[in-house]
Amino acid sequence: MQKQQNAQIYKEQRNISRYTGLLISRIILMVCLFFLLVVLRPFSFYFFALLLLYPWIIANILAEKKKFPKTLLASCAKKYFYTPEKFTAEKQLSYYIIFALVVWQAYINTKPLDIVFLNPAPGFLLLIYLISRIAATAITSRNIHNYYISMEIWDRD
Repeated sequence: MQKQQNAQIYKEQRNISRYTGLLISRIILMVCLFFLLVVLRPFSFYFFALLLLYPWIIANILAEKKKFPKTLLASCAKKYFYTPEKFTAEKQLSYYIIFALVVWQAYINTKPLDIVFLNPAPGFLLLIYLISRIAATAITSRNIHNYYISMEIWDRD
């Protein structure tokens, strides 16, 4: 029983850190896209709208339809705004993001833009997305570990 509970705790810790990595990388990608909205329109506008609305819509649909089990790390989940529904929505969106950026880059390679230095923009956005996702996941995982090791949970008033 103890091994099963430990495995579930480690899985939740991994899911919380992955969720935070996905969320932070999506926000960074949205900031980068915001500065490219006018120059790379119309796709950048539609992609920005998808990044903004998709997780919220899917998380609400999943919350109504599917019952997820309660988390054991409730205080940590609350600290990082984690719910299994939000994690599922972010994970689905991450596949769409990678696919859309690769297809967008391939399209730009067939029909180059008037502004030459913006031709590799989707590729750079994909690189920024992946690097920020990996870094944010690693940092959050370390922070969660330190949160429970240092017993910060007991210091709250």
